[in-house]
Amino acid sequence: MRNAKRLARARLLIRQNRLALGLLVAWFGASFVGFVALGHTAREAALIVAFARTDPTPWGTFYKNFSDMVVFGALVGVLVSEAGRKYKPEETARLFASRARDHVVLVGYTHLAARMRELFVANGVPVVVVEADRAKVDALVRAEEPVVLASGRDPSDLEAAGVAHAKMVVLAMEEIDSAAVVASHVRHQNRECELLVRCYDDDVGAVLAKTYAARIVSTSRLAAQHVAALAQKNGTTFCVIVGAQNLGVRLAQIMKDRGTRFVAIDASRAALDDLAEADPVVCGSPADPETLARAKVQECDLVVLTGDDLGANMVVADRVRDVNPSCKIVCRLYHDDSAEMLTRAPFSCDVVSTSKHAVKMLADAGALRAVGIGPAEVKATVAGAVRKASA
Repeated sequence: MRNAKRLARARLLIRQNRLALGLLVAWFGASFVGFVALGHTAREAALIVAFARTDPTPWGTFYKNFSDMVVFGALVGVLVSEAGRKYKPEETARLFASRARDHVVLVGYTHLAARMRELFVANGVPVVVVEADRAKVDALVRAEEPVVLASGRDPSDLEAAGVAHAKMVVLAMEEIDSAAVVASHVRHQNRECELLVRCYDDDVGAVLAKTYAARIVSTSRLAAQHVAALAQKNGTTFCVIVGAQNLGVRLAQIMKDRGTRFVAIDASRAALDDLAEADPVVCGSPADPETLARAKVQECDLVVLTGDDLGANMVVADRVRDVNPSCKIVCRLYHDDSAEMLTRAPFSCDVVSTSKHAVKMLADAGALRAVGIGPAEVKATVAGAVRKASA
C-alpha cells in the first residue's frame, strides 16, 4: 500500500507538471538535433546534452548556460507544485479512489459507514469513501486515504470512486431520497456488485430492494432486535421505552407482538401517535421525575433509552436510578468513550451502539461475504482492537 501511494504521488506530480516537463523534453530534444547538425555524432550529441562532455563552440556555451536556467526553473516548478499538493491532499485522495479495484464504496460517512470502514480496513479490504462534508472525512483526506469529496448524487461522483470496479457499494446516508437516487446511479455503472442501502422505512426499503437488487439495512430495526433479544434473555416482564422515534417504535412493536407489557415516553405527542395502543403512552419530558412516575418506572425491570444524546441519557438514567436502583437500563449511543462513562456507577447502563451491532448483525447474516467478511472476521477484528487498546 505504501509503494502504491508513492507511485500514485509520482504520477500526480508528473500530471501536475506536464507542461513544464514537456518543455524540458522539447528543449533537450531540440538541442540534441542542433548538436548533430553541427557535425557531432549521435553519441557525442547525447553526451553533450547530458552534460557528460562539453562543446567549446558558442552554441555549446549557450546551451550549457541556458540549460542551467531551464533545469533550475523546472526544479523550482516541481517543488512549488509539490508544496501546493501537500495543501491539497484531496487531489491525491481522489486519485487513489479512482485507481481502486475490487473494493467497497461507502457513500455517506455516517457512524455506520465509519464502523464498516474500520472492519474492512482491518481485514485488508480496500475502501473508498464518498462524502460531501469535508469535516466528516478530514482526517482521511489529510492521510491521503481514498476519498471523493462529493455527495454521490451525480454519476461522475461514483465514477471517480471506481464504482464500476467495486465488489460492494454501501449507501449509508440517512436521507431516503438520496439513497434512491444514488442506488439508481450505482446500478447503471455496476450491475453485479453487492448493494447495501440504509433505509429506515420498510415500505420504501422493499421497493428499493426489488428495483435495484439491493439488501436493505435498517440500523433501528437491527438495534431493536438486539435489545429485544437482551430483554428476552433477562426475562423482562415490564419495559419502559424512552423515545418514540424509529428505534422506539420498532421495539414497542416487538414487545407488543410478544405480549410484554411496556410504556412509551416521549416529549412530543405527535411522536407517540403510532404507539397509541401502549399501556399507557406517557407524553412528557423523560427527565421529569413526574413523567417517570406516570410511566411507573419504579415498577419496571427494563428501561430503554433510544436517543443518542449523551447528556440527555445521563440525566434520564440518573432519574431512573433514583427510583429504581435494580432495573436494567439499556442505552443507545454511538461513541465508545461515551459508552464507557454510562456503564459505570451511578448509571450502570448496558450500552448498545446502533452502528456497531448493525455491522455485526450484517456480518452474521452474510451480507458482507462479497468481500470475505463474516462472523469470524468480526470477532477477530474486535479482539485485535481490544488487544491494541490494552497494550
